[in-house]
Amino acid sequence: LGAAVCRGPAGSDAGGTGSLRWLPSSMTSLAASLPLLSFALNSSWAYIPILCTLKDRRPVRYASLIAGSNAVILANYVLIAAYGYGMFCEETEPNILDSLGGAAAPGTTVEVLVRLARGALAAQLSLALPMRFFVARRTVGAGVSSLFGRVLLSASLVGSATFLAVLPLSLALVLGVTSSVCASMIIYILPALVDLKFRVDDPLIPRSLRLAGSAVSLLVGLFVMIGGLAGNFLGIAVGGR
Repeated sequence: LGAAVCRGPAGSDAGGTGSLRWLPSSMTSLAASLPLLSFALNSSWAYIPILCTLKDRRPVRYASLIAGSNAVILANYVLIAAYGYGMFCEETEPNILDSLGGAAAPGTTVEVLVRLARGALAAQLSLALPMRFFVARRTVGAGVSSLFGRVLLSASLVGSATFLAVLPLSLALVLGVTSSVCASMIIYILPALVDLKFRVDDPLIPRSLRLAGSAVSLLVGLFVMIGGLAGNFLGIAVGGR
């Protein structure tokens, strides 16, 4: 792919960037990293806005939409993780574009691609934020029907997010703490608790197998939440200091 292992992108002067590490240095460092994985794979924020626009709402359509979109997301992350870490190894920054931008020589194709990727990331985040605020506004202000009330609630959500964004905090720390609580609750803990509480029969999956999966999901969620918070606040997470 045009890059040597731990040597940066082709044509760069990055030099040696450490060595490959195949296992985490500690369980706490693993727990500090897992919340970011939960955050990255959390596509539920986009589900409700997309669901509202679907004309075909059969279960098979839901399943194909969720499975297909998450397969594309997962493949993208696997490529970024393997290729990015393979280039920079222990010196990999939390944002891989920072590593690529620092190693790319001016005027090269890599530098142009990094600039394009930064622009695409900014555009994606700008377009995705309205979906997130839509879900939050519908959840918090379900009873607000007036235009003034919706505008005021939206302004409060956007203003609070903007205020938090300008604080001098590490992005890795912010995402790590947020994911440790929110993503672990949404993805692992709450669905497991609901399933263990109501135990609804599913014709596709045996009850014992599904309950065992829910129990494992609950334990993983607790580990991610508790260990992730500890790892991020102790500065063990990469870029968390």
